[in-house]
Amino acid sequence: MRGEGGGGKDRKIWEMATVSSFFFFFFFFFQLCECHRHGSVSDQCHHQTGRCRCLDGFEGAKCNRCRRGYYDFPNCRPCNCDPKGTQEDQCDDRGLCQCSPLGTCKCKPSVEGRKCASCKLGTFGLSRENPEGCFRCFCFGRSSSCRQGDHSWTQVTMSGERHLTITRGSSRLNLTHGLLVIPDGASSSSSSSSSSSSVRVGVESVFSAPLYWSLPSSFLGDRTHSYNGLLRFRTRSNGRRPFAPDVMEEFPLVQLQGNNKVVLEHFPRRSSVDGRREVRIHEDDWVEEGSRLPATREVLMVALQKLQKVLIRSSDTMEATETTLDRVAMDVGRVMEGPSSSMTMLRPAVGIETCQCPEEYSGASCQDPGRGFYRWFRVEGGHFVTTTEEILINLVGEARRCRCNGRADACHPETGKCLVGTIYLLYYYVIIPIYSIF
Repeated sequence: MRGEGGGGKDRKIWEMATVSSFFFFFFFFFQLCECHRHGSVSDQCHHQTGRCRCLDGFEGAKCNRCRRGYYDFPNCRPCNCDPKGTQEDQCDDRGLCQCSPLGTCKCKPSVEGRKCASCKLGTFGLSRENPEGCFRCFCFGRSSSCRQGDHSWTQVTMSGERHLTITRGSSRLNLTHGLLVIPDGASSSSSSSSSSSSVRVGVESVFSAPLYWSLPSSFLGDRTHSYNGLLRFRTRSNGRRPFAPDVMEEFPLVQLQGNNKVVLEHFPRRSSVDGRREVRIHEDDWVEEGSRLPATREVLMVALQKLQKVLIRSSDTMEATETTLDRVAMDVGRVMEGPSSSMTMLRPAVGIETCQCPEEYSGASCQDPGRGFYRWFRVEGGHFVTTTEEILINLVGEARRCRCNGRADACHPETGKCLVGTIYLLYYYVIIPIYSIF
């Protein structure tokens, strides 16, 4: 009897051990999927990895957390942050941006709104490339209210190429703001001809500094609509001996001269293998001549309002005898008219403002006198006053009402000469509208 009882007890122990081994084996080799019921496509998982298939907005092996760009688990709603106005470190390359647990996005300094989709008051032109998010209204200091203009990028181009041959001789070169400029013979022919042009320069010894091309007059004048655009060109030469690094640090790739006093220079951050260049017309890429102080938007816009010279370095080598400039194009923002389908391929000219100007001013940035006003310059002792506070007024001029003694309603905006009858109508309703297009 004792033996049988002992045998039953052993059998029970053996059965319990078998069951335990089974459960140990089952849980060791087979685990439950445990896919989250809100975040997974189904309760099934991969038979080897155990990973669950997640719904859009969820991630993790068990689909138990929100993916980047979503918030409020287990609902995982999209953040919908605008990548143009959201801080760069919050967004990935696809434009998905992270937000707070409450769905609020982290905005750039000049951007506001729960989703960082609006420019703050006094700013415009929401842009992902702009670290501030939006551009500050400039308006030449005459208004603090503006919006992004309805402009698209078009280009002013120089067709053909300009070719320089350097030979033995004693040609006279122009010197402007420390730069040797290729004679006007090449530049003047290029501005009026659609074909290629050439010029020869005779020298007695190797140049110790680079020569510069001067772009034709079609690139000059009021170029405020080129702000934040690109200047593209290509230079080539046959020289093999480059200028010393200290020379290249002294002489810019491009120099802008405007409004008689403003000179800005661009020094590239990297060299070009094939001579192709793209220079952004934005203050971050320019310095003031001489001081090398970073350019400000105010100074750049003053230069662009009356652009007088654009000089491009012709070569980076000392022994070049042949140099060429071609593929020159400058972005210019224009308000395009016509079917919307014809404008879908045009790039929006982000960065060009349209200001709410007071009565006495006109132009997208209030840079010109309004109707019934003319441009007046403040002069002391025959020279412009150049204090920091008054540089804009002194160089661009301020608006003064026309003095026509009641005999005319308008005057020439630059000279103040009164316009009457047909001349008035022709100037204000034909010439000015045409000029504003270009």
